[in-house]
Amino acid sequence: MNSRERVLAAINHQQPDRVPIDFGATGQTGISVCAEYRLRKYLGLPQHDLDVFEIIQMLGVVDEDLRRMMKSDVIGMNHPEDSMGVYPNGKKKRFIMPDGTPTLINEGNEFDILPNGARQLYPQGDRTAPPSAYMPEGGYFFDIIDRAEEYDEDDLTPREDFKDFFSVMSDETAKYYERESKRLYEETDYAIIGNLAGAGYGDPGALPAPFEKHPKGIRKFDEWIMAQIMYPEYV
Repeated sequence: MNSRERVLAAINHQQPDRVPIDFGATGQTGISVCAEYRLRKYLGLPQHDLDVFEIIQMLGVVDEDLRRMMKSDVIGMNHPEDSMGVYPNGKKKRFIMPDGTPTLINEGNEFDILPNGARQLYPQGDRTAPPSAYMPEGGYFFDIIDRAEEYDEDDLTPREDFKDFFSVMSDETAKYYERESKRLYEETDYAIIGNLAGAGYGDPGALPAPFEKHPKGIRKFDEWIMAQIMYPEYV
């Protein structure tokens, strides 16, 4: 069995030749760039700046040599826009982690290294907006900064608050998925999983919206949890 056949057999409750493995294909099965850099060194694989596919968690793209060595059966089809709301333009810039791990992020991302060694990112790479993600010195990922203003519980406006959060996919994004899914299907024998984004309803990694310049409404995670009971009409 090849990887795609193996995963499809398991999904269809058939007996594969072995248990399928997903190593690094999604934001939930990904690997920290810092861990990946050390793993590549341990395995004797070539060292290089690691491309980041999920910038809040700082998850690294798993290259083909490592994917094959780990016997992974799955490859991710990622959303074109990163979790800071930045679209790739084909160019990358260097971002050095606190432990020295060299990485590459989308060129449009803007970040500062603060006097205390911490790092902060700006939504959509726009420095006119408040920073929306913070990595402390010695950290391995970004914490999302709560930035939403106080809301009026007697005048809740969920459709206005989340109008930029949930939206119809653009033609450009749809065409990207068309091209990328066809490329991965024809050029690899992996099972393809779509990291399509836009479906993280109440996701603690998305609700504060690090990708929005000025998020509104109930955006703090603890308040969102309480809103299930206090403001069910809002939810």
